Order: sequence, then structure tokens, then C-alpha cells
Amino acid sequence: MTRPDLPATEATPAADGSAPVPPPAPAPVPPPVPARRGLFADYWSALGHLRGRAIGAVLLATLAGLLEAAALAMLIPLLGEVRSGGGVTERLTHWLNDLGLHGSDLLWVSLAAFAVFGTLAACANFGSDLISNRIRARVEESLRRDLSVALLRTDWPTYIGLRLGDVSSAVMMEGGQTSIGAQALVKGLGAAAIAVVFFAAGLFLSWQATLFTVGFGAVLMLVYRFTGRRASDHGRQLATRSAEIGNQVTDVMGNLKFFKSSGATEPSANKLSGLFASFAASDFAAMFYRGLTRLLYEGGGVLLVTGVVGLSIAIFGRLTAQTLVFLALFYRLQPRLLMAQDNLLIARTQRPWYERWADRMALVAPHQERPEGGRLPTFDDELRLEGVTYRYPGADRASVADLTLSVGRGAFVAVVGESGSGKTTTLDLVSGLLQPTAGQVTLDGVDLGQLDRTAWQDHIGLVLQESPLFHTTVAENIAWLAGPPDPERVQVAAERAFAREFVERMPEGFDSVIGERGGRLSGGQRQRLALARALYRDPWLLLLDEATSALDAASEAEVQRALARLHGSCAIVMVAHRLSTVREADRIYVLEEGAVVEVGTWTELMASSGPLASMAARQGLLGPR
Repeated sequence: MTRPDLPATEATPAADGSAPVPPPAPAPVPPPVPARRGLFADYWSALGHLRGRAIGAVLLATLAGLLEAAALAMLIPLLGEVRSGGGVTERLTHWLNDLGLHGSDLLWVSLAAFAVFGTLAACANFGSDLISNRIRARVEESLRRDLSVALLRTDWPTYIGLRLGDVSSAVMMEGGQTSIGAQALVKGLGAAAIAVVFFAAGLFLSWQATLFTVGFGAVLMLVYRFTGRRASDHGRQLATRSAEIGNQVTDVMGNLKFFKSSGATEPSANKLSGLFASFAASDFAAMFYRGLTRLLYEGGGVLLVTGVVGLSIAIFGRLTAQTLVFLALFYRLQPRLLMAQDNLLIARTQRPWYERWADRMALVAPHQERPEGGRLPTFDDELRLEGVTYRYPGADRASVADLTLSVGRGAFVAVVGESGSGKTTTLDLVSGLLQPTAGQVTLDGVDLGQLDRTAWQDHIGLVLQESPLFHTTVAENIAWLAGPPDPERVQVAAERAFAREFVERMPEGFDSVIGERGGRLSGGQRQRLALARALYRDPWLLLLDEATSALDAASEAEVQRALARLHGSCAIVMVAHRLSTVREADRIYVLEEGAVVEVGTWTELMASSGPLASMAARQGLLGPR
């Protein structure tokens, strides 16, 4: 998700039709993620404020191991008829006898202690699992939220250098996959803690048998190092393939009309199929090493049990009570070892997702928009750009240079020029999307940087060349930025935009679903609906960015008719390449290479035979009406 070099000319983001996200609740943007140092350091960072819970889950698992070991130790008096073999068995029996427990009383107390300790162990395990499940949910929530907030607050020049598929993958996939790894790490450490307790208990029961177990554990650690590296490599491939799939699906499905009309459906399907196959192969390989680990654990466990039983027979001539308890302990130990190994492998497999998440956060965190000012805007006089210059990062020249422009209350101002002249950049400066490199943008004499930007933008209505429309009803599209639709306001906005007539002819009127990106509407209908949405906010300023450039003459005339009705009711700034839309503007600013080369009314500029008159001639417009 690296930023490409931005062109020297005006940067206009593609209208992808994605839904706008409501402004997030105020929250501090997370700081840049520090350089990664290893598996545990990465997950320690990912856990954030949940670290205490993670430690608690591991401690609860350790307590469960202690309780379970104690429960198994209580079986020794119940195996009195089996040759004791001396040692710990006799010491435990003598200790219980000293407490006044003999015969059937000893058996009943031992049985009750086994039940109590075993039940408490099960409860501790349940508590540990419950905490680890909560950790997974909270990690996923916090990573998604933190990155979403950071992306929403990323300055516009940085954001337009990102791929939409990467952004979607970052928010939807990487937090969830990291949370799986974080949970697996906590559960793996808990299982490892239980294994350590069982090792200690086994050493207490039979140091000879425990030596076998230590050797078994050492071999398994070597297996883990081998399979862990392979699983981590394949996990990294999975994360990369997932991002590629996300980008490809976004590119193809978001532009399906182009691909279908170009006869490129099959090549696109083949490319997607190849990515899916590559992802499946990496996924299978990662799972293979988990299966291999299980095979070695289970096979090695059988050999270990065989060795311990053979040792007991060789020394004592038969199985002793502590040998039987050790075997029970080992059969409780083995699944914990397997769980520890399996979960640590999952954590290593999922770790690359966190690496990608951290890379994205490290990219956008330094490019957060500056804090909003605290002053509320007033709307008494005018909006003004005074000596404004803006240069995109990495660009060879400024997109606008020393630009001065004013928009009075209720005025209709047009900004025209050839492609790359700085028109859309000017609009982005007016809306507060960009902040000037030099000069200032003021509202009633107050710099926009000192104003509450959200309060300012709440009074702006915006219509783009291809404004986003959503797969829902007409009414919900019109009220999209302002919560549940108010039926009366919706109808008034549609009336002002000359949209009410065609909406009421639809099968369900304002409750009609318009399809993805307004696919069931004509171009002119989509733009009038977008205009209705802008007017639903009752804006002080209406911004129109090439709002009619993609329309036919009839549709353009309908939109112009709506704008003529609005003239004077709100300030209008129209950016246009097609000059037929700006005849009625109170003032026209003509830009060339980011600088104003002439200003005036249509009549004045046509009479001056300057740049506007030359543009009009090229477009077949022969002068004022």
C-alpha cells in the first residue's frame, strides 16, 4: 500500500461509488506502530489494553493445571491394591493417615478431593477460555476501529495514493486474522503453562519416567521450530494473496460493465481463479504443517507410553500406582502439549496479517489531518481564497498558485479551465479537504483552519461528476448524510432538484430501490438525485464538480434548470469544463496551470476575446445568448 508519485497536474480521485462513512466519534488516533521485534512483541503490541486480560487467562490456565495435577494425585490412595513402589505413594498415604484418614474413609475423602479438584480445574479452564474468546473479539474490534479511524482522518493527498482493495482488506481482514492469532497465542501459552505444571508433577511422581517426557518435549521443540518457520512463511503468502484477491475483485466487480462489454469476462474469471488457486495452495501448505505436528506428537506419545510402561515392568516387575497416575498425567499432558504447539503455530501463521496491519498504520499515522479549530463558523458575508497556493507532495509544480477568489452569500461563481488547470483542487481547498501550502482560505474573515471543520462541511452540499448512489431507496439516498429520512424534507429537496416528477413515476415512488450505484436510473436522473441529496442539507454553499460533464444535452438542460431555480438561495461554486453550464454565473474565474488568467461575467469575457472566448469557440459556442 505504497503511495505512488502524484502527477504534477490536478489530482482528481476516481468516483468509485463506495458508501460514505459517518464521522467517527472523537478518539485519539493511535501512534505509529513501533518496529516489529518478534512473535511475542508483535502480539504484545496488538493486545494493547487487553494485556492484563491475556496474563489473567494464562494464570487461570496454570491454576487449572495445578488443580488437575492435584486431582490426579488423589487417585494414588484409590490404587492401594496396586503395588505402590514406595516413594511418593507411601509419603502421600502416610500424610493422609496422619490426618486420621484410614480404610474406607481415606478412599471416600480421596474420591471427593479428586471430584472437587477436577471440577475446579474445569471451571478454571472455562474461565481461561472465556477470557481468550473475549480477547479475540476485542482485538478484532480495536484493530478495525483504530485503522478505520486513522484512514478516515488521513489527509487527502495520502489517501488517494492507496488502493481501495488494500483499504478494504486492511479493515475487514487483517484485524480479524490478527485476533485469531492473538487468541491462539494466549491459549497456546496457557496450554504450555499447564504442560509445565504436569512436567513438575510427573517429576515428583517418577523422575525416571519424566526424563523420557523431557526428551519427548525436546524433540517436539525441534519439530516446532521447523514447522513454525514453514507455517509463518505460508501465512505471509496467505496475507499477500488475500490482498491481491481483494484488489482484483474490487477492480473487476466494481467495473463489471466495462469488462462484460469488452468481452473480458473470461480472462477476468481466469485471473481470479488463478489467485484463488494460489491462496488455496498456500492455505493447504500452512495446514499441512499443523497436521504433521499432530502426527509426530501422537506417534511420539505412543512410543513414550511404551517406554514408561517398559521401565516400570523392568524395575518393579509390574505397574506401580505412581506409574499409573503418571500415565494418566501424561495422557492429560499430551493434548496440552499438542494444543500449545498447535496454537503457537496458528499464532505464527496469523502473524503476517498483523505485520500488514502495522505497515498500513505506520503509513497513514504520520499523515493525519491537523486538528480542527474550535470556532464555529458564521455565514454572514463571504468565503474567500487569498493568495492560495497548493502543491501535492512529490509534485513538480503547484496545482494552484497565488489564487485569489471570493464567493459572496448567495452568489453563483464558476471556475473553468482546461483539464489539469487546478479546478478540482480549488474546490477541495474550499471544502477543507486540502489545506493550502501558502495563503489562506477564510469564511467571514476567519481562516478555515481555526474553524470546526465538521461544522463548516455540514453546511456544504456536494455534487460530483459521478456522485455515489447506493443500493437502497430513493428517500434513503437523498437523506444519506443526515440519518433517517424525513419524508417532507425529502420531497422538498427532490422538488428543488427537479427530481420529484421522475421519482413519483417509479413503481414505489420514494421507496423505490435504485440498484447498485443507481444502476436503474439514467445519468440525468442520477445527477438530479445527487443534487437533491446536496439540497436536503439546506447548504450555505453548493459545490458542483463537473456535475453535468457526462450528461447528454437534454439531461444537462434539466440539471441547469434546477440550478437556475437555486440561484440566490445559496452560494454556488461550479467547476466546469463544458462552458454551456456557466453562462448564468455572477462571476467566472478562468484558470490556466493553476493561476487565474481572467475574471468576469460571461458577456464581459466573451467581449474581451481572451482565454474563455477561445475555449468557447473550440466548444462551438459563438458568444453570449
